[in-house]
Amino acid sequence: MARAVFTLNLWTLDDTPNARRPWGLPRRLAAAREEGFDAVHTAASPGIEALLKKNNLRYMGLVIARGEVDGAALLTAQHAAGAEIVNVQLGDGDTDAAAALREALRLRAAAARCGIRWAIETHRNTATETPERLGALAAAYTRRTNEVLPLTIDSSHHALVKHLRPARFGEALLARPDLIQAARMIHLRPFNGQHAQVPVMDTNNRLTPEFKAWLDFAAELLRLWLAGPRPGDELWIVPEIGPATPHGYNLSVFPPAWAQARRCHAELRRLWKRLQARHKN
Repeated sequence: MARAVFTLNLWTLDDTPNARRPWGLPRRLAAAREEGFDAVHTAASPGIEALLKKNNLRYMGLVIARGEVDGAALLTAQHAAGAEIVNVQLGDGDTDAAAALREALRLRAAAARCGIRWAIETHRNTATETPERLGALAAAYTRRTNEVLPLTIDSSHHALVKHLRPARFGEALLARPDLIQAARMIHLRPFNGQHAQVPVMDTNNRLTPEFKAWLDFAAELLRLWLAGPRPGDELWIVPEIGPATPHGYNLSVFPPAWAQARRCHAELRRLWKRLQARHKN
């Protein structure tokens, strides 16, 4: 049976308990453990390996490979800090297809040398910011390697750049089942075609209509993954809730990001269990 590794992106806590004095790394990892997360997602920092062991957490690393940054070296550093798998944001909005492919191949070689899984995130202001740019990179990568491009799926970015209505989420965002089913990491941030993040619940702690509409799409996405080859029989799922400060994802009228992340995590765990039960039958 396929396993989900529910992963807390530590940036969610960048303004917890407040933006002036957010929790440090030890408190963040303790919070992840206390709330039942299986893993955390962040770039490597001093002391993280010992804290991961202390809290019995698995680790998804992060590489932002833009400009003159040596992405391959950063990927190796994530592995040295204990990461099993690394999410990569590749290039920027001006990175051409040839440059993106060269960097992807460098990352592939570095990952093979140190024995770590890696994937490129679908993300705005990167080399994968639109479905078209992603498709071109994926095709070029397959021509060179005879492999499917490893991806971290974050559908919120493509939904926003394509200005999609919820009724078109599945048609537009699930159009490449080969890429989705080969993925090992999925970021699940509630979104619509106008906002990269919509609130999970309202001020009365009720699930918002926007979240419920998005959850229907999340179910489609996870069903599609479960129907595929399920690489490693394991999917790292990040209930992705961005904070208000300094990133601006969470608006001032929304509940705090950490409260939303906990609720999103709970709802996605329930969804995963339902989908697994149906898939087994």
